[in-house]
Amino acid sequence: MRFRQPGYQALLPLLVAIVVPPAMQGCAVAVNEPAARPFDESVFDAGSVGVYVRVVDVGAALCVIAATRDRRYFVYDAGGADQACLKAIREIVSDGNIDLLVISHSDGNHMQDVPALLDEFTVGEIWWTGYRRPQLSFRQTARAIDAAQQAGTVVRNLRSGAVEPGTAFSLGDARITFVAGWRGWPTTDGLDETELHKVVSIVARLDYGGSSLLLTGDTIGRSTSGPEDECDFAEARMVDNQAAVSLAADVLVAPNHGANNASSRCLIDAVQPTYVIFPAGHGKANPEAGAAARYLDAGIPAARILRTDRGDDEGEREWDYRRASGCRDQPGDDDVEILMPKQGPPLVRYLRPDDVCVVIKSAL
Repeated sequence: MRFRQPGYQALLPLLVAIVVPPAMQGCAVAVNEPAARPFDESVFDAGSVGVYVRVVDVGAALCVIAATRDRRYFVYDAGGADQACLKAIREIVSDGNIDLLVISHSDGNHMQDVPALLDEFTVGEIWWTGYRRPQLSFRQTARAIDAAQQAGTVVRNLRSGAVEPGTAFSLGDARITFVAGWRGWPTTDGLDETELHKVVSIVARLDYGGSSLLLTGDTIGRSTSGPEDECDFAEARMVDNQAAVSLAADVLVAPNHGANNASSRCLIDAVQPTYVIFPAGHGKANPEAGAAARYLDAGIPAARILRTDRGDDEGEREWDYRRASGCRDQPGDDDVEILMPKQGPPLVRYLRPDDVCVVIKSAL
């Protein structure tokens, strides 16, 4: 239920005080529309911050946008409903030009906004797996990428060859290093069809100054119900390949939205992140308790594990930190921003520090 009349809006704080118990802090539903702190290029004025990154709350999808001091732009995945990713790109990309677009894999919730993005923005280079899917979102994205290529965009389709680990892309003073990405997975053992197009995800690390961010798409590293020390599939391959390219990063955007078939302990130990971000939303019980437990067991405190679905309640399978009983988190209220300085560690924080889950009873 959404109140639109000013009179109701004025009563909203009172309604929150009456019907929202303290345990439900941290989740926003449709009636709660707190003002976000918009992107402001003055973040670069002080001289210390060189790269701004936003992990956009697009629900059970992924959209990450990076901007540099000298107006270079990088987008990693462009999924989510209601063009939430595209709206954030419009806010952050000031000149209509995106240097690099990476589509980690062929899930619709990682590419839904790509056709509209390519229609509105000029993109210098696109990397994607090209893994064929029957869904309309794949066909629309493929057509849009073909059109962009004809217009001059450089396209790297992994169906023509896997990523060479260590391949780098310069984004001004920042650097993007490709860690992994496969033309196809060599075996189907232990993976179902849904996982086969996820396991080939393009994984990339963004470095600036002394800060680093690892973007993992929906890569796979273990069986859903396997032992806690299991290390397999793409995550094991990346860990074994660290002589070619290191996984170490200050901030890790957790693979596969925090599902239990990823975030193996071997990957966590290799990355050794200071901060972890779960790009999750309502619908799949992510982040799962098992995946979150491995980060906690590795010594990462819960206060440094952020999630784009604060308060969401999908039962015992979902991690219970900041979960609020009966709350169904809505997209848009839990964006995470990362400020990467020339020296020192990154600053990682929610764009909206405080949100509540508003429960409007039917009698109201």
